[in-house]
Parts: sequence; C-alpha cells; structure tokens
Amino acid sequence: MILRFQRLFDFTAYQLVRREERQAKCGRMISFSLPGGRILRVAPQSIDGGMIAMELVVFDGARPVMTTDLKLMNHGILIVGGPRYQQGMLLTIIATDTNDVTGEATHDVSPSLAPPSLAPAIPATAPNAPNLPH
Repeated sequence: MILRFQRLFDFTAYQLVRREERQAKCGRMISFSLPGGRILRVAPQSIDGGMIAMELVVFDGARPVMTTDLKLMNHGILIVGGPRYQQGMLLTIIATDTNDVTGEATHDVSPSLAPPSLAPAIPATAPNAPNLPH
C-alpha cells in the first residue's frame, strides 16, 4: 500500500497505527473506533452486479462529521483522508470483499459480505501534508 500512497499523497513517511477486519451483513451497521476518538460506522445496503452499496458515517463524539452513501466495486478500496492526527494525517482504508455478486443478498442472508477490511490510521509525518477538511 505504501507505493499507492506515495503516488496519491505527498507525504514523507507512513505508519500503520491500527488494522481491523470484520464481516457485515447487508442492512446491518458495524462500528470502528478510529485513533483520535472518532467512530466510523459502515452499513452495507445491497450488492448488485459486483457493486456494493453502503453508507459511511464518521462521528466525533455524538456529532456526525461526515456522512456519505456510495457504491464500491467488489474487491475495491476507498481511501478517506483526514483528520489531522499527531504530526500527520489519518488515512482510513475501506476495502470490500464478497463472494455474492448476484444481487440476491438480503438483510438476513449475506454471510460472505465483508466490508470493510479496515486499516485505519496511517498517519503521515510530513510538514507539507495537504490541508484536508475534517
């Protein structure tokens, strides 16, 4: 992942702070504690033709600071940059992996759906880190 990051972000160093992987069923929300006290909630909604629809919400305490609905290709990744953390910037990676690409997953049947494979918090320690909103 370091090579991908170097192509996307102009940072001088990267450090893995935490990694969590969990499975989620369609229609069920799962939560991840991010460094710095924020919470990431992920709710897969449906699978259609290899695309996984999901809702992401990042909370700072009880206040949602980012909410988005998106579709991510099966085996795809999403990188969310920010907020600043220690001397760098958090980069949160959300990856999807499911064997069910038929679109027949329901709220009760989707045991192989596994978004996210989360590698949260890869801070970059660079004075020229981009000023991303948080």
